[in-house]
Amino acid sequence: MPVTANPAVRRVLALMAATAVTGVGSGLFLLTGPWLMYNITHSAFWVGVLSAMAGLMFWAGPPLAHLVDRYDRRHVQLLALAVQALTALGLGIVVARGATTVPVVLAAELLLGAGSNLGQLANASILSTLIPPQARLTLNSWWSVATLLVRYGAPGLAGFVLAAGGVPLALYLQAAAAIPLAAASLLLPRHVIRHAPDEALGTLRQAWSVLRSARGLWLSTWAMAYWNWTFAGLLALLVYFYRSDLHFTATQAGLAGLAAGVPPIGFALLGPWLNRRWGPGRVLVGSIALSGVAMATLPALSGPAWVGGAVGMADGPIGPVLAGLTTMMQHRIPTHQYARVTALRRMVSMGATPTASVLAGWAAGQVGAPPVLAGFGVLTVLGAGWAAWRGALARVTLLGDIGPRVPAPSAGGMGGDPAG
Repeated sequence: MPVTANPAVRRVLALMAATAVTGVGSGLFLLTGPWLMYNITHSAFWVGVLSAMAGLMFWAGPPLAHLVDRYDRRHVQLLALAVQALTALGLGIVVARGATTVPVVLAAELLLGAGSNLGQLANASILSTLIPPQARLTLNSWWSVATLLVRYGAPGLAGFVLAAGGVPLALYLQAAAAIPLAAASLLLPRHVIRHAPDEALGTLRQAWSVLRSARGLWLSTWAMAYWNWTFAGLLALLVYFYRSDLHFTATQAGLAGLAAGVPPIGFALLGPWLNRRWGPGRVLVGSIALSGVAMATLPALSGPAWVGGAVGMADGPIGPVLAGLTTMMQHRIPTHQYARVTALRRMVSMGATPTASVLAGWAAGQVGAPPVLAGFGVLTVLGAGWAAWRGALARVTLLGDIGPRVPAPSAGGMGGDPAG
């Protein structure tokens, strides 16, 4: 029987579709925000600071997650959508009136980041409740494909929107895009609200202990922290690199964004096979290595298709990685603590990214974007090499554990136990 024959699976797919449509609107700001900041300042540093603002919100994740675990998750998601929609609408009006300043854009980024972080925590907790256990890896892989379509399709679309109607139109569309997920949230069943009375929710310290007890998940989280840090350097400089070094128009930036989505989506479609064949640990190590090589070669390329393709390869097989990590989480984390453990994991894996964004912006102001991008690529490759040499990360399983070492060959050259 196909997995989609299950009514519970169809409910999950409907929610994922609504989330993806709304995510396209939110994703417009990935290009619109840096584009607007460059228009105001023409500064790599301030574009980097804008990227850092988004990363700061991960430190607010644990207290925000308490709202998700404590209150009606549907209402929390609606609150998050309202914050994002009203902020985008307000910023669009300010830009249309010509009153935009650096503090206004930074404040809008903080509000959008807070709303996005809260909404993602609520959405992840709802999905952890709705997804049937036997369909976790498959549905998480499909979700990673949808996430990557949004992640790269939205900035690509933003390039064409900017060319057609400027920054205000992109922000108005971002505000309107909150409607589909808001409607889907209102239709969710009541059992996704929360799963335990107040006394069973526990403390953040207990949630931290739960995260650390899953050794494979814990190790993968720190590996992702390193990769996210180096990749943040790339993301912080991307729009500046497009405009200052490559002199891309908005349409060319959009084309580069669409081209960037091809490699990650292709890998994401192979997510179930890669995770079952190689394991999430090996997939993660290989992804980090591939990402570093692509980052290091990016400055030598030109043209939207080639540059976008290199950016996509820098994101590498992130789809299978996310599917594997999400499956580990759903196996190991109690539902009533899911949002807080997720927030803590995101804080560890993403919390240091603002330092990379600011460092990249400052360094690009001193020596230019190309050598800085290449430097972050070299650091990424070195990290992958160290992880491969240590070996433990490659043995992480889908259950969030670390598997045993493979026995060394015997002296006679044959694997297995030595002859008696």
